[in-house]
Amino acid sequence: MAVVAGVAAAPVAAAVATTADPAFVPAADADRARAWLYGRSRGGAPRDPERMRRLLARLGTTGPAHVVHVVGTNGKGGVAARIDAAVRAAGERSLRFLSPHVERFSERIAVDGLEIDDASVVAFVAALRSARPPIDGAFFELVLALALHHARERDADWAVVEAGVGAARDATSVLDRVVATVITNVGPDHLAELGPTVLEVARDKAAALRTGVPAVTGAEGAALDLI
Repeated sequence: MAVVAGVAAAPVAAAVATTADPAFVPAADADRARAWLYGRSRGGAPRDPERMRRLLARLGTTGPAHVVHVVGTNGKGGVAARIDAAVRAAGERSLRFLSPHVERFSERIAVDGLEIDDASVVAFVAALRSARPPIDGAFFELVLALALHHARERDADWAVVEAGVGAARDATSVLDRVVATVITNVGPDHLAELGPTVLEVARDKAAALRTGVPAVTGAEGAALDLI
């Protein structure tokens, strides 16, 4: 089942697919594209996965056939990187989506271990900016959409996706075809967004669990009991 069932690929997606030219992109163009993404926000609107569903429907973008969803307070990026490496070692082509990056934007999106190229970012942003009516989205939502589009363009059959904040209201929660869920741990970080207690944080992250989908966690104590 696709992320958004019954939605045909939009002209926006086609424009992205035919614009990217990895041979050469001026550094200034790539800098402007990334700056435009960094400037996107929800404009004070609450975090709501429906925003991500609408964006993917507009773009005609779906996720890979196998998704590993990684949530938790700490260690998500390292766990996601190791799972991605294991999937590739098994001979599969995999998208790795991380957030945030440490040194450069391209760390966020990699297929087969290769970070996304500037041409793909520039083409995607150009298609978004030229769309009519305008395409709405916050930075994290748009970058996740870019990652899923890049995975499709590179024929990735797997995706290892690190959540942003929590799970219940995180944009990554819209992904279907999830074959495994990881909740690394539960701590007091993000109490303002997910709390006010650690148990409430655990409850939010536990929303990533799906019926019939294997899950593993390093949570302890009351948080583990809740999960």
